[in-house]
Amino acid sequence: MKDGLVIEPYDPTPAILSHIHGEGFIKPKITETYSVDEEGGVWRVANNVPASIEVVDSKTIHLTWCKATHG
Repeated sequence: MKDGLVIEPYDPTPAILSHIHGEGFIKPKITETYSVDEEGGVWRVANNVPASIEVVDSKTIHLTWCKATHG
C-alpha cells in the first residue's frame, strides 16, 4: 500500500508463456530449443517474424532467429 492505494504486482509474462521452457533472449542465427510440459498445442511463428522452427516432437521445437532485428 502506498499513499492509501493498493498496488497490485504486475507479471509482464502472459500465463501461457510461463509454460514454455527455453532461452528468453535468442541471438540471430543461433538455434535454441523450446519445450512445454503438456502435449496438445501447435507451435507456430507469426508471418512477420524472421524465425524458423523445426518441430522435434509434439512438445519440443528448435527455433532459429534468421536475421538481426531491433526495436
